[in-house]
Amino acid sequence: MQKTFNVTLKDKDSEWTNQYSVDTYEIDYTVYFQNMINRWNEQWESRYGNNLGFSTLVRVEEVKEGKEPEKPEANPIATWSISLDVFCPACKEDVDLLDCEDFWEVRKLSACETHTERSRDVEVVCPKCHHEFKVDLEF
Repeated sequence: MQKTFNVTLKDKDSEWTNQYSVDTYEIDYTVYFQNMINRWNEQWESRYGNNLGFSTLVRVEEVKEGKEPEKPEANPIATWSISLDVFCPACKEDVDLLDCEDFWEVRKLSACETHTERSRDVEVVCPKCHHEFKVDLEF
């Protein structure tokens, strides 16, 4: 036997509701879904770094039998978030090189470009201490 839940999540920019059907257990389903979201966030962090906006649980509502599930008015918005992180050898800080206003204008790079001639020995300036150094770009 299964139960159906409307699970509302949010990130820094939006809020959305997904519907999940799970096996019936004698458990706290809010904790169940919070653990599921924590695992997703951990997977994203290990895969892509900690600069992503994580999803947080807003509410869990059981859908009662015979009740038509609510449909969201519009699709949720998925927001791209790209960073180019490096440890500055001068100020010893982790910095995002994309914080430099002219990063894209000065270089002819594609987002996530890796192992190309243009992505090696790229001259950059630390946005915090203005130290100039070279980096190799990797995705």
